[in-house]
Amino acid sequence: MKLREAYRDYLCASAAPAEAEALARALAGRHDEVSELLVRYLNDGEGTYRLERGARAGQEVFVGWRPPHGPSAAGAVWLDLVDLQLSMLVPLYVDPGEREALSPEARERAVLDSTWFSLRPVARFQFGGFLDAARLERLCAEALDEVRIMSGSELDAVTSVRLGEVDLYLYWLGKAFASPHTWRSARAHLGAAPWSTPNREWTASGAIVSPEVLELDSDDEGPPPLASSAAPRDV
Repeated sequence: MKLREAYRDYLCASAAPAEAEALARALAGRHDEVSELLVRYLNDGEGTYRLERGARAGQEVFVGWRPPHGPSAAGAVWLDLVDLQLSMLVPLYVDPGEREALSPEARERAVLDSTWFSLRPVARFQFGGFLDAARLERLCAEALDEVRIMSGSELDAVTSVRLGEVDLYLYWLGKAFASPHTWRSARAHLGAAPWSTPNREWTASGAIVSPEVLELDSDDEGPPPLASSAAPRDV
């Protein structure tokens, strides 16, 4: 069974055991960490589990439909059972030059104001499962064009997608784009960027966004470089 089909069935069945087991089998050998954690969830329910295999062997991961309750330390990892994304908790970014000017109370609040940062781009099988499960009405031939979006390996990062289409995906999941400040926070607080070698889980198509790109001044006035109708290739 293709991953897209297994993921679609999983979503449409609200993660019923039979569909979740089929998805875990389909993920084995492709996304072993997610497959392992999904099996642990099926056996023991939501909770924190230590990965036994893969690049993150030994890492504790909370597996659940929502982020873990209560405070979590920066670097905590969560597997979202809806979109099957591993995410890492990163605190609010504060420029080093401004940190000393903050009051102790403001610094404490900044530490508590954290967000979950996905450790890899969305794969084509995930975006395809969303298209199948959401059954969105296409208002024009170009919108959500599967030839454009889904061509290529279903394990690779989804590319050639329009900003509005990404917005639909994120809105459906209740998530949002990572801001430049979130990227900077991940690099500042977690050392080696989790999206870079040797932990990067995707191919060169995901490398177009890098920490170096974020050093560019994004505050200049003017229109954004891409309109919502633009679909750059391999981005």
